[in-house]
Amino acid sequence: MKKYLPFLLLLLCLSAHSQTTITGRVANNNNLPVMGANIIVIGTAQGTIADLDGVFALTVSQNPPFSI
Repeated sequence: MKKYLPFLLLLLCLSAHSQTTITGRVANNNNLPVMGANIIVIGTAQGTIADLDGVFALTVSQNPPFSI
């Protein structure tokens, strides 16, 4: 059991890593969905694309506040 303890602690630390999930909908001035819109966290390479209904979900490793 003692040889598995460091491995289990490592898994626990990795699962405790904080992540923030942002969800939303991109729409134009007429409230119509903007499909394929790029959503990125400014200053990083993290991003996603809105689906056909303009809906997106983005999971980032930063804590708020940040700009998208």
